[in-house]
Amino acid sequence: MHVLFRRATLPFCALGLVWCAAEAVHAANFAFSPTSLELTVKERSGTVTLQNPGDKPVRFEAIAMRWDQRADGQMDLHPTEDLLVYPPLITVAPDKSSKFRVTVLVPPGEREKTYRIQVTEIPAFRGVNQAGGASVTIRSQVVLPVFFAPAAAKQAIATIVNPATRAGTFTFSIADAGTVRVHVRSVAVTGIGTGGRTIFQKSLDGWYVLAGGHRDYSVPLPRDTCAQVRAISVDALTVPSSHITQTIEVPADACRG
Repeated sequence: MHVLFRRATLPFCALGLVWCAAEAVHAANFAFSPTSLELTVKERSGTVTLQNPGDKPVRFEAIAMRWDQRADGQMDLHPTEDLLVYPPLITVAPDKSSKFRVTVLVPPGEREKTYRIQVTEIPAFRGVNQAGGASVTIRSQVVLPVFFAPAAAKQAIATIVNPATRAGTFTFSIADAGTVRVHVRSVAVTGIGTGGRTIFQKSLDGWYVLAGGHRDYSVPLPRDTCAQVRAISVDALTVPSSHITQTIEVPADACRG
């Protein structure tokens, strides 16, 4: 699978980094494959291919980052020496492709280790435009996931934990107590009233929950129907096609804030 990206060239005033009047946007494309790397103690290296279907050379810098995860699901990236990226600077000629290699240098752990390769386009300086200002290319950047398998058997254990309804807000977490990541595709939250009647439905985005981590969610209950909610059902769909479900009773004072 190839992922295609577009970049745009925009002018800025020389020396001041102040945006000038809009001019024509110049676009170019690049693609990379694969979209992720799965490394093991037996297969410690992987190769990434960058493709440039444009008519001008494109340069890139690739940096290894350790990938942790915040409770809200956002990535927390830090430079790491656990991986060797070679070459770190890549030039792709027009209508050609170039490769770089990623090698893990550390032993496996009890849980899957997660990284990102931050691939950043190095923009070409385009000189002075007709408006009298300098013009540079906005840098495109992708972060390729790299997963290093644990020493033990792979096992993802996803559960819904810490559900609570207070002051008109329902909160819960999806936790992974296993040794590898869980990929949550989507989360559906349904408010249930007397007789099983649906009071509200809310769809939430899913993403990775890394091994040993958790993703927190917060769902405000509709003010006009909050008092009608007797229970809340959570249904998380994980890749490839498993469901994690739990139904939680709502206390009588849940809507008081």
